[in-house]
Formats: sequence, structure tokens, C-alpha cells
Amino acid sequence: MVLLTRQRLTGEGRRRSLARHARAVESVRDPELRQILVPRENAGREAVRLFLTTHGVTDVENRTHTLLTCIDGLVFDRLVNGGEVQREALDGHVAAALRQDPGAHGPVRTGRKPQPLHHLRTSC
Repeated sequence: MVLLTRQRLTGEGRRRSLARHARAVESVRDPELRQILVPRENAGREAVRLFLTTHGVTDVENRTHTLLTCIDGLVFDRLVNGGEVQREALDGHVAAALRQDPGAHGPVRTGRKPQPLHHLRTSC
């Protein structure tokens, strides 16, 4: 997650992120553009899906979407206001994605200790 956010906030990734957000706003009034901007499969999305699956998350598709949406929000905020996304914010969102659904019975047990986030390598 740390690498993913850095890639989206620096160099070519920053330029692409700014363009993507600008086009997203335009797509509200342009259905053809909206269709072009539908989220696509990519290495980052697949890495998040695999990470969540490995840690016993059962609702992987929804949690992947939610986690990436949260990260997009953090990235957008930093694009507009400057600075870097704080590690604590990323850790909080990842912890929330790993939490078991309310009403389920007991904690999710995978038999493994969660890996530190810096082991999750993704590309956009």
C-alpha cells in the first residue's frame, strides 16, 4: 500500500493521478467517458485481492474495492493539499479491511501472522 500510494503521488504517477481525477469529474456528464474510466484489472488490484485472501478475508471483492477507494481518497487529498500519505492512515485502512464482518462468529484465523505492509508490492 505504501508503494502504491508513493507511485500515485510522485513523478509520472502524480501526473496520471491528476489526469484521472480530472477526467472522473468530467465523466459525470459524459457517459462515454464514464465507460472508459470504469476500474480495470491491474497488478495493484490483484495484489490487494491476494493479500486479503491470504489473510482469510471472505468478502474479497468488496473489501478490495473499499480499500482501494479509501487509498484513492487519501491520494486525492495529498494531490490537492501536498505532502505524503501517512503510514498510520494506510495501516488503519488495511486493518479495517482485514477485520471480520460484524455479526460473524469470532475472529478470522489464518494460522499466520499478518505480514508488514511493506511486503505488499504493487504497481498501478
